[in-house]
Amino acid sequence: MKATTLVQRYGSPLYVYDLTAADRSAAALRRELPDGSILFYSLKANPHPEVVRALRAAGCRAEISSTGELDAALLAGHAPADCLYTGPGKTAAELAHAFDRGVTLFSAESPGDLDRIGTAAGAHGVTARCLLRINGTTGAGSAGLRMTGTASQFGFDLETAADWTKRIADAEHVEPVGLHLFSLTNAGDEDSLLRELLANVRTAARLRDTYGTPVRLLDLGGGFAHPYAVPGT
Repeated sequence: MKATTLVQRYGSPLYVYDLTAADRSAAALRRELPDGSILFYSLKANPHPEVVRALRAAGCRAEISSTGELDAALLAGHAPADCLYTGPGKTAAELAHAFDRGVTLFSAESPGDLDRIGTAAGAHGVTARCLLRINGTTGAGSAGLRMTGTASQFGFDLETAADWTKRIADAEHVEPVGLHLFSLTNAGDEDSLLRELLANVRTAARLRDTYGTPVRLLDLGGGFAHPYAVPGT
């Protein structure tokens, strides 16, 4: 349908989403990933229910970081088991909202965040499965926006791994199942993205081999280049 026809019918300003293009993009990405990879769509990008529903139909699960995004994911047909709850600022009320709706997979972004998740899980009589978000010390690739590698609310610091791995082993109502190593977004180019991903895999292997950290699930994020978080766009 022509843009002029859409404006005549619905008025302006108008947002138009091509769900066929979204489906094609998800399929193209899946073809390039190793067997066994799982795609999570981050609702912070666009929580429109039809966009979320289309990507769910394309095989994507839901990454959420607020109660509103969780409700949008469930409204679009996602099961609670399909949802990964991320973000450094989870409150007790938000965690209760998530547990009340059956979500049990979380990214723990700091020792304090892990404690809050465990407390809320215990209050609901469940065990939370947690990915431990790691704040790496260096960046291997160029990016429009770097999420870790400096002092940050995003993640457990590698320099103190000996301390927090012991603390996690003693934590109640949480089960560490893997690592979250998304350290950049809007990678400058494919080579930068690949270097970053490989560096993160090596970090995960080092934590596993040195401290016995579980890596049944490894969240490497995306970081694919797109014109946002770039001056002038």
